[in-house]
Amino acid sequence: MTVTEKGIRINNRTYDSRALNPYRGKLSGWPGKGQRWPVRHHPHQPERVWLQTEPAGGWKEATFVYQRLIGDAWTEQVWDLATAHHLDMGGSTHNEAAIAREVRALLQRAGHGPSRVSSRSEPARLLTAG
Repeated sequence: MTVTEKGIRINNRTYDSRALNPYRGKLSGWPGKGQRWPVRHHPHQPERVWLQTEPAGGWKEATFVYQRLIGDAWTEQVWDLATAHHLDMGGSTHNEAAIAREVRALLQRAGHGPSRVSSRSEPARLLTAG
């Protein structure tokens, strides 16, 4: 991945930190890679990524720039579901903040559990009928 002035972009998300400053717009030093740096991330914890700065294992961490909009832990799968919904509503993959808000909304809905089909008064009405 290239480290730009905005950070690192992976899967329609931008990651950044001050630790990336020395690497912005620089050649990676990796043979045949030019400005492309090795970056690792975990699909079950995509709120952060790691830029490998040295073959021996120098790593710099960067966080998703809109993580504060999500707040809770999330996964790559949740991001993909939120992105699909955002696109269905006419949005763009470049609007990371809107997708992050959709991730938060999806997590909140999941946290509430399934909706109830009948009201509490339904069983009482059935008992008194007849």
